[in-house]
Order: sequence, then C-alpha cells, then structure tokens
Amino acid sequence: MNNKLILIILFITASLHSIRAQGDTTLVINEINYPVYKSLASGYLHTDPDSAFILGQILVDYLDEVGDNEEKIVIKGYMAISATETGDFKNAVLLTHQSLALLDDVEDQVAKHIAYTNAGLVYKSLGYYTKAIEYYQKALDFIETDKKSSRSLALGHIGDCLINLGEIEKGLHYIQEAHKINIEYERLETELFSASYLMNANLKLGYNNEVLDLYQKYKVRVDTSGETLARVYVKLAAAKAYMNTGGMDSAFILLRSIEREAEEMNLYNYTEDIYKLLADFFESKGLRDRSDEYYKKYVELLTVNSRTKREREIQALQMGFDLANQAEENQRLLELAELKDAAARRQTIYTWIFLGLSVVLAFILYRSQKIRAELRVTNQQLINSRELIIDQNQKIEQQNRELEEKVQKRTRALTGANNELRTQNDQLEQYAFITAHNLRSPIARMIGLIQILNGQDKSEQEKILGHIRGEAKSLDQIVQDLNQILSIRKGAGKAYEEINIKNFILDLIEPFKKEFNDIGGELVVNIPNGIKWNLIPAYFKSIIQNLINNSLKYRDSHRKIRVEINVGIEGGELIVNIIDNAIGMDMEVVKSKIFGLYQRFTTNVEGKGMGLYMVKLQAEAMNGRIEVKSEKGLGSEFTLRFQHNS
Repeated sequence: MNNKLILIILFITASLHSIRAQGDTTLVINEINYPVYKSLASGYLHTDPDSAFILGQILVDYLDEVGDNEEKIVIKGYMAISATETGDFKNAVLLTHQSLALLDDVEDQVAKHIAYTNAGLVYKSLGYYTKAIEYYQKALDFIETDKKSSRSLALGHIGDCLINLGEIEKGLHYIQEAHKINIEYERLETELFSASYLMNANLKLGYNNEVLDLYQKYKVRVDTSGETLARVYVKLAAAKAYMNTGGMDSAFILLRSIEREAEEMNLYNYTEDIYKLLADFFESKGLRDRSDEYYKKYVELLTVNSRTKREREIQALQMGFDLANQAEENQRLLELAELKDAAARRQTIYTWIFLGLSVVLAFILYRSQKIRAELRVTNQQLINSRELIIDQNQKIEQQNRELEEKVQKRTRALTGANNELRTQNDQLEQYAFITAHNLRSPIARMIGLIQILNGQDKSEQEKILGHIRGEAKSLDQIVQDLNQILSIRKGAGKAYEEINIKNFILDLIEPFKKEFNDIGGELVVNIPNGIKWNLIPAYFKSIIQNLINNSLKYRDSHRKIRVEINVGIEGGELIVNIIDNAIGMDMEVVKSKIFGLYQRFTTNVEGKGMGLYMVKLQAEAMNGRIEVKSEKGLGSEFTLRFQHNS
C-alpha cells in the first residue's frame, strides 16, 4: 500500500512540474484526488513555493466550481504563505485578506482558526509583529476547549513575536506554555520549534546554560528529524550560546553543519547570523583570510537583506493603502446609493401626489359648471394641498442642505486622508533618499579599498582590510539607526500607559543631578501635582533625556548651565516646556533642518545628528508635536504638546 501511495505522489509531482514548465493548468481535480493534491501543496510550501502557488491556483478553481468556501480559505492561506516564501509580499497580503473576507460565509471553527493562523504567519514574515499577534489571538478564539493540543502553534508564534518586539519576559511565558502543551500531547515536530523559540528567548535574557541544556536534551532528535527549519533554528541558538560561553570549537561544528541547509532554504536572516559568527570564530583563531571571507559574505547578505526588508515593507504599506482606499471608496459608494434610493422613493411619492391632485382638479373643473358649492369645498382642498406641497418642498430643501453638508464633510475627510497619505509618501521618499545617501558613502569607500587591495604587499593589505572592516561596522551602525527609526514609525506594538507626570520626570532626572552639581549647574522643575496622561513611557523618557543631554552637551563654557522644565495643561493638551541657557542656535540658518536626520550644526561636540530627529519622531508617534525657539548665544526653548490618547 505504501509503495502505491509513493508512486501516486511521484506521478502527481511529475505532472505538476510539467504544468509549471509548460504554463498549462489542465490538471484535473475531483473529489477523490483533491485530498492528495491538497497535502502536496502543503508539503511544497517551504521546499518548492512556486509549485505550491501554482497548485493552489488550480485547487481554488476547482473549489469555485463546487462552491466550497471552507476549503478555499485553507488553500488561499497556503498560497499566501508560498507568496511570502518567494518575496511576493503584496500578493501575500492580498490573498490573506481574500481568505479573511470569506469567513462571513462559513461557520466551521477549524476553517476560521486556519485562516487567522495563516494571516498571522504572513504578517509575522513581513515583520509586522503587532498585527501578527492580533491574528494569532483570533486564531486561539476559534479552538475548541477540548482541543488544547491545537493551541501550541499559535502560542509559540505569539511568544516569538513578543520577543522580536522586545517584550522578552512576556514572550517567554507564551513559549513555555506552548512547549508544555507539545510535551504533554507528544507533538514531536512542533515541540522542536517551540524548543527553538525557548532557546532564542533564553539567549535574549543571557541564560546561555539553559540554552545549552535544551540543546543537549534535543540533540539526537534534531539530528534525526526531517524538519530542516527546526534543525537550523535549534543549532544556531546553541552555537550562539557556545560563542557566548567560550565554546568556540563547539559553535564552529554546529555552524558548519547548518550553513549549507540555511543557504539552500534561502533562510537569509539566519544565514546572515551564521556568516557573522563564522567570521568571529576565524578571527578568534587568527585566520584573518577566512574571517575576511565570511565577513564579506555577511556584509553582502546584510545589504541584500536590508534592501529586501525595505522593499517588503514598502510593498506591504502600499498594499495596506490600497485596501484602505478600496474600503473607503466602497463605503462612500454605498452611502451615495442609499441617498439616491431615498431620493427616488421620495420622488415617486411626490409624483403620485401630483397625479392625484391632477385628477382631483380635473374632476373639479368638470363639475364646476353644475355644483358651485362643491367648488368652494374643492378650492379649500386645493389650498390645503398647496400648503402640503410647500411643506414638502421645504423638507426637500432641508434634506438637500443636509445632504450637501454630508458631502462636504465627506470631502473634507477624504482631503484629510489624502494629505496624510501624501505626508507618509513624503516620509517614505525622505527615508529612501537618506538611506541611499548614507549607505552609499561607506559602500563606495569599501569598493575603492577593495579595488586597490590587489597588488599591495601583505602589510598594506592588512591595513586596507582593517579599513574595510571599519567601513563595514559603519554600514552596520547606519542600518541599526535606520531600523530603530522604522521601529518607531511602525509603533512596534508599544502600549500607552497612564503616567503621573511629576513622579515620572522627578525619577527621570535623578541620574542627572550629580552631573549638574559637579559642573555647578542648575536643574529646575516646575510641575503641578496630579497631572496624569496616557503616553508611551519609553518614548517620553527618551525625549526628556535627549533634550537634557543636548543642553549639557552644548552648554556655554562662559556661564553656568541652567535647565528649566515646566509642565501644564492648555486647551486640553499636555504642555512640556524645556528651557536652557546653552549656546543656542541661529534659527534663520537651521530652521528647516533642525529636526532632520543626521543634521549637525557644530563640530565641537561629538554626535551623529539623530537626537532631535528621534525626539520629533517619538513625539509624533504619541500624537504630539514639538516647537523650538532659539537664539545664538542665549539658549533654546523646546515646547512639546500632547493630545489625549486612549
């Protein structure tokens, strides 16, 4: 029986590759062979995503014919995942939302669970971890209480997303719960994945020994498992732990054992880590040539990954804009259709009234020569009818005015949305320009150094390689800066908390008091009691620290530094005012560039030119804005305004 099943699968695989090569989609699907093709599509998701996508299209056509929306949800989810594997992120998001749109027509809990789980996988692969968590939580809602074993996959992914968002302790709790379920119900394959998530969380917390204990526990199972992904995840985590604890040789053996597998499966992020760790290993052994070889691979892959990540985020963002615009346009058309239907109904009523009145008037004219008395009664009826028509006309005019006000309000809303989109597009263009500009310089220098490398003696080559490593580190720092900016722009899942402003700022400035005392400076705080506001604590703390640090860095050496912090509420907004007597700035010169990225206006103090840019970015992320007044030689005044956040 097993031999027959293998022959069937081999025949189907050959047929699918023929279809893929010839562009023909005449593969015949029926009720009998559908489960086999579905299983084959699932198996191809990570090994051959192009074939999985093509087979998914054929299966969806068959499901359209038979009208099976529940199965269509599953297959479209497969297609979305295979699209992410091939880098077609826009199509992945589109297919995900097509699958979710079908949920209103189905009642099967399993289908809904699968749809939300696949949506979580797509958004997790895009790096939108907050949105992925939202879908995984919905997936958990559709798992029946007696099927606890099915919860482990979603719980593990939620934990991994939380760790990527920096919430390591919370993420560790979810992963431990998932791992416990896998062990309890002997889910051997998913147990390896939850073990890898658990090792990654312990690495983040610095628990290297716990990571190595887990590796020893699963070492034999990892080596014999058919799950290549799990093997790469587990061994890479163990290698990092060995590197952290000085076990360089053990780390090297693990890295070499998974290097080829990670490359063949296009696991770019994990391959990047492997190259970096191998470069560090060879450098620790004094094998500079081997170290430089892997460091070059690392830098090349890092550059490709950064570009791919930007393209992926831009594709997903554009897809989000398209979906939002389409939903808004559909809503607008629906409202207009309802208004037209109401107007048509009113027009029909008025037409019948007019026809009725015409009949009455004709009857009165016919009878007018014979019955004078009836004429007076009829005249009164006409007067009453005229008053009714006038009243109806007034109502129509009032409804027309209300309709015009609604249209104007809708137009203003659309104009605001368009302005917001233009602002976001401008930010994307600025980000792309800055990225190209700042990445170009170190890359150009590296290329120039590489070009002069040949033909030099060994000592000169060592110096040039040293310069190349320096430029690579500079490039890595720029990428980290830009990733930090993207994290703030996306919100990164940061939660608002109600903050007691006075207690928060007093705790925040405590570390600064010694430095002010040492230089004879003065730090004054004027904050009323009882002011509480919903803010993101990490961003608010960063803003205040940046502004105080700037005052200290750019203080005037001819007078004692004085910094004053004033807080109040004006017009329903929280106002934070920070005034110093530092060297100040010529606003006529720096006004248009003061909050720009990598903008510096003096070379007397070290810095990267990111401080004020991050302050503005973090303030805007909390629905706030920042204003500045400054005069050279006198000092500066920064004013922060925050609206209410729920």
